[in-house]
Amino acid sequence: MLLETTGRTTKRARRVPLAAGPRDGDAMWLAAVHGRAAGWVKNIEQDPRVRLRHRRRWYDGVAEVHDFDPDVAARFNRYARGGPSLLGIDPKLVLVRW
Repeated sequence: MLLETTGRTTKRARRVPLAAGPRDGDAMWLAAVHGRAAGWVKNIEQDPRVRLRHRRRWYDGVAEVHDFDPDVAARFNRYARGGPSLLGIDPKLVLVRW
């Protein structure tokens, strides 16, 4: 999965590969292992408009940062679930709606 944000200072497109999270209709959850310290999360907080590439298709969307919720995190695959517990520094969840 690829997420494209707008750089908060450069205003240029910035892409980051992420593990695809669970889908809820026209929305997908993403795990921000380093929470608000991650550059892509800072970019979203500055400008929530994003593009998401999933299964070879691009989606225009709007992202919002949420506090870490163990019930939502339990829906991620095993690989993605392990990140916050092993590496997480105040992990957050990001919901992208398109």
